Amino acid sequence: MKKLFAYFVIMMVLFGILPGHKAAATSTLPLEPQLQVKLVNYLGNQPSITLNIAGNYYLNGTSHLLIGGKSYSIKVQNGSLSLYNGNTKLAAADTLSITPVNSSEQAVINNRSYNGGFKFTVENNQYVRPINVIYMEDYIKSVVPSEMYASWSKEALKSQADAARTYAYFRLNKIIDDTTYNQVYGGVNTLNANTTAAVQETTGELITYNGSPIEAVFSASNGGMTENNYNEFGTAPLPYFPIKSDSYDTKFDWNFSLKKQQINVTGLDLSQPDKWWNQTNEADQAISTTIKAWLNKNGYLNKQLKIVSIPKVAFYAKTESGRVSRGDISIEFLVKDKRDSSGKLAPQKLDLTNTIADKIRAMIGTTVMKSNLISNMTETTDSYSISGKGYGHGVGLSQYGANNRATAGFKHLDILSFYYPGTVVSKKYSAVDRTKRTIGWVKAGTAWYYLDSTGKVKTGWIYSGSKWYYLDQNGVMKTGWVKVGTTWYYLDSSGAMKTGWLKLGSTWYYLDSSGAMKTGWVQAGGKWYYFYSNGSMAYSTVIGGYRLGADGARIR
Repeated sequence: MKKLFAYFVIMMVLFGILPGHKAAATSTLPLEPQLQVKLVNYLGNQPSITLNIAGNYYLNGTSHLLIGGKSYSIKVQNGSLSLYNGNTKLAAADTLSITPVNSSEQAVINNRSYNGGFKFTVENNQYVRPINVIYMEDYIKSVVPSEMYASWSKEALKSQADAARTYAYFRLNKIIDDTTYNQVYGGVNTLNANTTAAVQETTGELITYNGSPIEAVFSASNGGMTENNYNEFGTAPLPYFPIKSDSYDTKFDWNFSLKKQQINVTGLDLSQPDKWWNQTNEADQAISTTIKAWLNKNGYLNKQLKIVSIPKVAFYAKTESGRVSRGDISIEFLVKDKRDSSGKLAPQKLDLTNTIADKIRAMIGTTVMKSNLISNMTETTDSYSISGKGYGHGVGLSQYGANNRATAGFKHLDILSFYYPGTVVSKKYSAVDRTKRTIGWVKAGTAWYYLDSTGKVKTGWIYSGSKWYYLDQNGVMKTGWVKVGTTWYYLDSSGAMKTGWLKLGSTWYYLDSSGAMKTGWVQAGGKWYYFYSNGSMAYSTVIGGYRLGADGARIR
């Protein structure tokens, strides 16, 4: 019986059918994809930007290679883009794009470094807007330290890497931005050894449900209770976003107070606001500034505003998770250029009733009212006091909860299984080999360049394949006649330097063994010839008392 059992076990091992094991996949994984990231967060709105190159980039659609160590600029001019090297305009178009020669190259835009290539467009007819075309793993290496503290437990960092990667993969065919609207992305400047290691250990891992990547949203803290996507975003309910208690994320508390009266206008001369406008501030300046920014984006663009009072703030309609979903707010304010018939500033009022709670939270400020999970709200005759738990929407991964779980010994797969129940984490692609470098000849448009073993663009004379070539100060391989110093050389259509006899049209020239064009008397093949100052051979004439034949040779 024991022999029979042993035989059975051996067969299971040989055929890979032991419980809990899967047969190894025989198919080759695809290479990592690229995605497009609009740079807004750190750049802002700029009519011109500086572009420095660490490495070499093709300027697509042209014969220019942007060379490492040089400084370029891109400007909006007459509604289109112009690329300059110093004062020299290299290109002008509605859109410009650059592609790295090697995947490890970097471009520095306004002192912030990025991997990958770029598309440059004109935004609102006045701003340069770069779009970073970057490999997924390079992107995630920058996102993780931007979204989670790099000093946190590695298993938490790995769970963040998988969530961020899946979030981006879900939007692979869209242009995302580098702000909290999508994921914070700061380029090479934000890289950290701890987070890079976490990303490398999870390379290509995606969170899937029924075989497809999920909408892997996350927030800082759920306050001890997760939220579902329908309540928060209004999208069709997804099974991997249930509402449930999270015992590892219960310590993120917040509170704030808000005065009902922000400015006492009694005694202010509303007919002459210039006398007091700049010296008069709201009681709650941080919150008032956020409210004014919201008003500027919603009907009062570029207007100077003062918040006078906030007579009403209310929240209600709690979801199953305890978060408020609706609310009311009233704001009384002044607009500096809005006056009544008597010439005084005309009081303005905004009333939002039964509106989405997130809209009011955005008006107050998401760093002030950190979530909709309100635990207490009190109102007095002159103020409101609001307290709550969590930070963010509470759907999906909680970053604080993930770190607490990692500290308690949970692995990243266990963490993801809790926050995205029913999902599977698996490797879906392989990373591009970043150690490969292009060396030797490269072609940009119709121009040829030569890169040495370090990737540097060569200039001047180079020896390649037993032939000499000449590259100008920009690294472009020259053909035809080239003057180096005081000497002329001739490079054929392949760029190779010629020596010996050279016939161009009906004119003969002679180039010595160093390639230098000869002038004056030259002995070649046992005969003497004469070449004018432009290098052309004299024939059928008399030079210095010597007769030259039709073949140019001196006749004794």
